Formats: sequence, C-alpha cells, structure tokens
Amino acid sequence: MRGERRRSYEVWEVLCVLEANKGNCAYCEKPSQEMDHVIPWSNGGLDDFANLVPACASCNKKKGNKTPPVWWVSMQMPWFYNNRRRATPQGDERIRSLRERYLELHEDALAVLDNLDEVAAEIADPMRRSWFRKSFARVEGEWWSSMTVGDKVRLCRRIYADEIAAAREAGWPELKRGRVRFVSWGAN
Repeated sequence: MRGERRRSYEVWEVLCVLEANKGNCAYCEKPSQEMDHVIPWSNGGLDDFANLVPACASCNKKKGNKTPPVWWVSMQMPWFYNNRRRATPQGDERIRSLRERYLELHEDALAVLDNLDEVAAEIADPMRRSWFRKSFARVEGEWWSSMTVGDKVRLCRRIYADEIAAAREAGWPELKRGRVRFVSWGAN
C-alpha cells in the first residue's frame, strides 16, 4: 500500500506465528521459515495476526501477491493439462473437462482455506499468545541487540524447540510472570 509501512514484529510475535501448525508451512507442511500475509499486504490485507500464517520460503515466494485460492488454482491447472496436446475444454474419456478440473480444484482450494482458518484460530488463541509473550518478550544476551529479529527467531526456535513442543502438548499453560531469558552463544 502506498505511503504505508509494514510494522516491525517482536520476536515473540514471529515465534507465535511460525510455531503455529506445529511449526510447519500452512500450505505444504514443510518447516515454516516466514510469515505470510494470507491476503497480501500489497493488495490491502492487514499487517496483523489475523492475516498471518506460517509459510516456507518457497510457498511464500510462489504465492507472491495472490490470495490462496487464486494461487492454488493457478499452480495446479497448468500442470494438469501440460503435455496433453489433444486436450479440449470439453475433455474426453481420457481427460476431464476444463469445468470438471476447475470444480475439483475449487474443492481443493476450499480445503486449503479450511486449513488456513484452523491455523488462524490457533494463532488467535489468547492462552497461546500469552504463553509466547510471557516466554519470549524479554530475551537478553550481550550480543542480542546486534542481531536481526529473523536471527533471534531462528536461534530461539533452535534452542527452545523442546520447550515450545512441551507447551503445545500441555495446551499452553498459563505463566504467572514473564520470563527473562539469557541466551549465550554456547546454548544448545
């Protein structure tokens, strides 16, 4: 959007999004690496938790500024008819018609949207958000201030993977107070 800048996210916010869907891409289930705006920011989508899902770098790049249904259909339709020189819109006994294939892809796109709704509900869970905020809002280390948010997030995901998984299993238990974490280069 012209004249507007996307907001900067804190480490706990990025972790909250990237660790949704068990830390996997909402589109392909590979490990997540980036936050994707479901409705692209460049097309008027909000820069807010309600419009963010975890994505791998590949899906996020391929999706670009398309909405998930448009991307999904555009990705699947050419593949289906590729190298079938005699295909017609009406199809035949070997190849489904264009209408049949589109309807099939429409059902697939609705399934993708259902999954995105589930991931969005997970990210919106107040107990989950509270756990991430209280667990990662205050991370310190002598070199911490010189790192990018992306580097901080990657480091926290590596060091605290087991703790995040345990909290997920326990249903994001309430933390009475926020934690101060001291991260060192030697941390595993």
